[in-house]
Amino acid sequence: MVWLTISFTPSAASTSGAAAPAPYLGRAKWVIMSAPDSLEDADLLAYVKQAHALVAAKLPKRVRIRLGILK
Repeated sequence: MVWLTISFTPSAASTSGAAAPAPYLGRAKWVIMSAPDSLEDADLLAYVKQAHALVAAKLPKRVRIRLGILK
């Protein structure tokens, strides 16, 4: 069962076993987390924020402005 799939940069979560390369998206640096209790809440929140920043940075400037990410 898949619990969460996010964009990711290499870190301790993938080496500790908390995350594994996501099927079909592993080469694009996406990981899959299948156990909700594999990370502390604060760590998970930090990874989700990092994933959001990575995805948002690839959006066109006009889209980031429209979404309120870039002012």
